[in-house]
Amino acid sequence: MSVALLPGRFQPFHRGHLAIAQTAVADGHELLVMIGSAQEAATWENPFSAGERREMVATGMAAAGLAPRAIVAVADLNDYDRWVAHVVARLGPFDCVYSANALVQRLFGAAGYRVIAPELQNRREWEGGAIRQALAAAGAWETALQPEVAALVQRYGGPERLRSLAPG
Repeated sequence: MSVALLPGRFQPFHRGHLAIAQTAVADGHELLVMIGSAQEAATWENPFSAGERREMVATGMAAAGLAPRAIVAVADLNDYDRWVAHVVARLGPFDCVYSANALVQRLFGAAGYRVIAPELQNRREWEGGAIRQALAAAGAWETALQPEVAALVQRYGGPERLRSLAPG
C-alpha cells in the first residue's frame, strides 16, 4: 500500500482536514500525518501546541474510523531549499503528498513527489483562520469541527485563549 503524506498545522483540526484525509484513504493510501510548525504555540496563527494538535488529529481520525500510520510533529526549518529533506528525514519514506497549500505543493513537486491538490469543501467555514476568528468572537465554530475535537478545543480553553491572542 502506498503512503500519502498529509501535512498541516491543524490549528485546529477541522472537517476540511478530515475530508482530505478521507479522500487519501479512499484513493487507496495509508496516511502519514505531519503536524507542521511544531515549535509554535500560543500565537494567533498557532494557538495550540503540537501536543494539543496531535491529540486533536488522533481523536478526529479515530472518530472517523481512520488509523494513520503515524502522526509526527515537525518543527519549521525556515529554509525552503532544505525543507523537504528535513521533513523526509523526520518522517521516513512516503509516496505522495495531499495538500491544498500552494507552497507545500511547489516544494514537494520540485522534489519529485506526486502532489495531489484536493478539492476543498465548505472552505468558507472549514478554514483555520475563520475558525480561530469565530473562537475569539464567541461565534459559531463547533460545527466546523467533529464533536470529539470541539470538546478538546473547549478542554484546552480554546475560546478564552483565542480571545487573549486576538490581534488589535
